[in-house]
Parts: sequence; C-alpha cells; structure tokens
Amino acid sequence: MTIKRATPIGMALFTFRHPFLPRYCGAMPISPVPGSGLLGEDRMLTTPGGRRLRTMVRGSGDDLVVLEAGLGMSGLYWGPVHELISAGSRVVAYERAGYGGSDADTDPRTLERLADDLGIVVDAVPHRRLVLIGHSWGGPIVRTAAARRLADGRTVSTTEPELIAEQVVELLG
Repeated sequence: MTIKRATPIGMALFTFRHPFLPRYCGAMPISPVPGSGLLGEDRMLTTPGGRRLRTMVRGSGDDLVVLEAGLGMSGLYWGPVHELISAGSRVVAYERAGYGGSDADTDPRTLERLADDLGIVVDAVPHRRLVLIGHSWGGPIVRTAAARRLADGRTVSTTEPELIAEQVVELLG
C-alpha cells in the first residue's frame, strides 16, 4: 500500500493491489459516461417518460441475472460479481435515474418508481428465467419488482440464487 497524497484534513488516500479492483477503479480514459465498457456492453434504455437508463450487459444464455445496487451506488459497484456471473448467465447491472450515465428523474424517487425502472430493465432483455439480486436499498426494490411480476402472472426464480451462488463459489475456486 502506498500513500498517494495527503488531504487537507490530514487523511491519506491509499492505493493497493486487488485481483478485481484495478479494472474497475483504476485510471480510465475521459468518457461522457463514467466507466463506459467496463462491465460489458453499455446499452441505453428509454423509459415511457423519455428518460434514459444506462445498462451494462455481459454474458449469454436464457438465464438473466439483474443486479440492483444499494443507495447511492452506481451499477459499476457490481464489477467483480458481474464478471463472475457472466461466465454462466446473461447479467445486467444498471444505473438508477440520476447516477452515472442515466438521466435524472424529475418525479419523486419512491420505491414504486424505482421498481418501475427495474421492470423496464428486466423487460428489455430477453430471458427464460430471471434472478433479481439487490444489495442494501436494492433489496426492497427487487422485492417490489418481483411481487409485481408474480401478481401479473409472470415468474421470478426463487431457487436460482442458490445455483448462481454455487457458480460463483466454483469460479472463485
């Protein structure tokens, strides 16, 4: 670990080696969209109201895993997880309205509105089976979206997260 520079309040910024982080947190070329291309293919989706949501898609197959970040976090937060899951499934991380490359929303950011955006992301990617994974504040968002899908007669996998977790464990060795 090395000290990069001292901050005005006496704290120091450090750098360190990590097997995944250099790809996601290192110096990046200046881009209109932060972290463009780091998590596979960047795709912009348009909501019915005209806002654009940035999605990051990698992998292939009929299984879709959608990663919902916690409060205040970019979809780039999922970098290492995104990479590991993409080896066996199509995986999507995205940036909620107002984060990274996604447009801000002028309407209040209620749980229902956040679940609307997640539903738009899910519906934009063809799939046979769906796994929704949320971290922290992403948990209530995925539960709300899943409840809606079930109420509409659509399915959300309740057993696949264990299989995905096994897959990740196998990849980590």
